[in-house]
Amino acid sequence: MLVNRLLGTEELPSLAQLHLRKVLTLGMLISFLMSLSNTFGVLYAIDKIGYTLAATCTSIMLLTQLIFDYPSGSLGDWIGQRWVLAIAFSCYSFTFFLLISANSFMDFAFLNIINGFGNAQSSGAFETWVDNNYREMVGENDLDRRIYGFTMGRISSLTNLSLGASFLIGGALSTTFDRPFVFRIQFILALIVVVLIVIFIKDFNKKSTTTLSHSSLRDYLNFLVGGFKFLLSNRVNFFFIIGLSFYNVTWLIWGTLILFPIYFGYTGSDILASTLRTVLFFVGIPVSFFMANVIKKISNKRLNFFIFLQIILFFPSFIVLTHFIPPNNQFNPIGILGTFLLLATLVGLVFDVSRTLSQRILLDLIPSNNRNAVYSLMPSIVSFIGIFILPFAGSAVDNFGLPIGIFIAGLVCIFSLFLLLQSHFASSSPPNS
Repeated sequence: MLVNRLLGTEELPSLAQLHLRKVLTLGMLISFLMSLSNTFGVLYAIDKIGYTLAATCTSIMLLTQLIFDYPSGSLGDWIGQRWVLAIAFSCYSFTFFLLISANSFMDFAFLNIINGFGNAQSSGAFETWVDNNYREMVGENDLDRRIYGFTMGRISSLTNLSLGASFLIGGALSTTFDRPFVFRIQFILALIVVVLIVIFIKDFNKKSTTTLSHSSLRDYLNFLVGGFKFLLSNRVNFFFIIGLSFYNVTWLIWGTLILFPIYFGYTGSDILASTLRTVLFFVGIPVSFFMANVIKKISNKRLNFFIFLQIILFFPSFIVLTHFIPPNNQFNPIGILGTFLLLATLVGLVFDVSRTLSQRILLDLIPSNNRNAVYSLMPSIVSFIGIFILPFAGSAVDNFGLPIGIFIAGLVCIFSLFLLLQSHFASSSPPNS
């Protein structure tokens, strides 16, 4: 089958091939839904209430997610990922409905509470369903996880097709009609996704720990404690999970406060900003396809090296770009060209490698029966840090401009690398040292 050849899964059992085709289909559909207003969603809030209050609303969302995230992850381990994902997309549907008429800080604060609760349900749930079923289906066929890493890279590349189309369609609809019109479409699509999740997200092994067979409260409490036990079980686990969480905080700052103001700041309109993102994603697809073959040959131990490359290449480049060519919400061909060149090269050649290597490490590092809890624990840590750092970073951008926000994101990334290095050193040390 062409799809199997494209994903590199021909050596895997037929059930694993079917599972990964399902992952690709659902992933593309969910990405399309959630990204339809992604380019201008943050700008919509900033335009209504400003950088500082928009960042504060994001912190409210993160606080809500922090409160419910880890218990929801344990719930997913207990009753199954299907049900928590259904709850999540029901919340997303309601959030899009509220966005249609949101105008004040209180409006955005309330919908961010709903969105945060939805994020708490969804965080790590889809990935847990993917990874747990993959481990059971492949058996002894992919012990070094090279096929897994290659396939996840290919799925990510193909998902970018859906993302690119979503950005372009969303920007065109927003420009032709208005932004709330796009939110109405997402409200309806999210309800459809809820139905598809209930139908298609099922577990391979009905006796596994991700099904509804766990009925007692004691089972749930065991899952609730299990994630923390894993985190604190040794220095390797602790520093890797905390380090990876700080690494994700870096991109939380980038995605919340920096990326979309750059897109809009150099293009001046929703449709041009969406077009720029679409072109970038389409250009990134062949790069990602090529890198999937390269990553297959790269050891997991090189993760820290590629994060180091991001620190010395990515953040300084954007600081220089935004300092000398400040985004001013007008069409700026030089700014567009600079953004295009930096993102087209650095994302595919550096960021995608780091993401795939970290996925490969997590697949075997985390036990299946606590995977959803741990996958939710990391966003909980991200949310806790983000609650404090986002308002600070938002205020800094308001007062000093985008370069200072990029600098703050870079500092967080440096700290994440320091923690990940501690995990590496701990894994290299003799057991009794």
